[in-house]
Amino acid sequence: GIGVVGVNWNAKILSCKFLNSSGSGSDAGAIACFNYVVLLRQHGVNIRVTNNSWGGARSGGVDQSLKTAIDAAGNAGILNVFAAGNNGTSNDTMPFDPASIPSVSIVAVAASDSSDNRASFSNYGPTTVHLAAPGVSITSTYGSAYGTLSGTSMATPHVAGSAALLALLNPSLSPTSIKTILTDTVDPLPQWAALVTSGGRLNVFKAAAAVVGYTPPSITLTSPVTGATFVPPATVTVSATASDSNGTVSSVAFYANGSLIGSQTTSPYTMTWSSVPSGTYSVTAVATDNLGLTATSAPAVITVNAPPTVTLTSPANGAKFSAPATVTVTATASDSDGTVASVKFFASGTLIATKTTSPYTFSWTNVAVGNYSVTAVATDNLGATTTSTAATITVLPKPTVTLTAPAAGPAGNAPATVTLSATAGEAGGTVTSVGFFANGTAIGTATTSPYSVTWSN
Repeated sequence: GIGVVGVNWNAKILSCKFLNSSGSGSDAGAIACFNYVVLLRQHGVNIRVTNNSWGGARSGGVDQSLKTAIDAAGNAGILNVFAAGNNGTSNDTMPFDPASIPSVSIVAVAASDSSDNRASFSNYGPTTVHLAAPGVSITSTYGSAYGTLSGTSMATPHVAGSAALLALLNPSLSPTSIKTILTDTVDPLPQWAALVTSGGRLNVFKAAAAVVGYTPPSITLTSPVTGATFVPPATVTVSATASDSNGTVSSVAFYANGSLIGSQTTSPYTMTWSSVPSGTYSVTAVATDNLGLTATSAPAVITVNAPPTVTLTSPANGAKFSAPATVTVTATASDSDGTVASVKFFASGTLIATKTTSPYTFSWTNVAVGNYSVTAVATDNLGATTTSTAATITVLPKPTVTLTAPAAGPAGNAPATVTLSATAGEAGGTVTSVGFFANGTAIGTATTSPYSVTWSN
């Protein structure tokens, strides 16, 4: 075909030339142009937007006379759209004027490429540059033919034309309102989040729809819920409800950490997300209506994580000890999709030790008389926990024993036969044996009451 098409077919263009053929000019010339368009506006010419594909790095402070002229245009109802510059630097730290002049009527524009990334040459600034627009290999009339050019000077007219379109759709809009609509309706893109104040690239359709009263659809992610946990490979049901007050919902797309995982074109908007590996995921749903307007649900952050395994290896279930007991408590633990962060040991619900490295073992000392349920709880790097099977142990008081025979003193003439007897008791159990010793040498054992042995010769 022949010709090029802009975003506002019914706008008229007025030029005010203050730069020479080599692109040089003065602030005084720019001021004269702003004064001229304000004068025309005051005399009934419906000038709503100026496009300014020019500028330069700031030298010294802000030119107050130029700022005054730009502010006057804004006060007259004119939005002033400026190229952010082509130095590939931040206007926040290296101002590029007039784009960087603080004025509510200024919109500063960065250049995006066909992949919606920042053009390598484009200036940027998360506090001083407002939005991005296409500025790489832009086709236009060029002299008596057509050509493609790149630069923020190419991006700026896209925004200026869009601003004029909004003013056409609603002539009562102020420059500030037009600026707000343009920045509020960008396509938000992560690659622009830290580069321009709006965090996105111009979307003239969304801006125009906002002006004429079309509202985007509404959407709520109903499943999964934030905080839900799953075991890998997980199967997650993802569902949403969506509606559109002035049209129809064309589709609902589901995303996990920004990657598309599925979409539905009819209600109920639900899908099964299968074989989900371990990790943390931010799940969102995006509804698109019949006009192409979109809305994104609040995210649900979920965790897919296999819990750790833990086995209490010591003490054994049913083990008995004498008070004050020393009990070796040991566990083994592992995690199939991460690491074991800690193993905690409990006795009847009371924490008695924590270990963060293998081997998971410790000596539990001075354990008083009683019955104890000993468990180990392993926690992995994502906070999942597993509790071991309990081992029930008993700590008993020491048995009592009294030697009742022989009495102290001579036992008779050698070779003698001496009867040794004792009484013994166990408060929490039974006495299994009583051993008899002479000068530390064992001379006999009795296993039943009465506890007695005969020491002969």
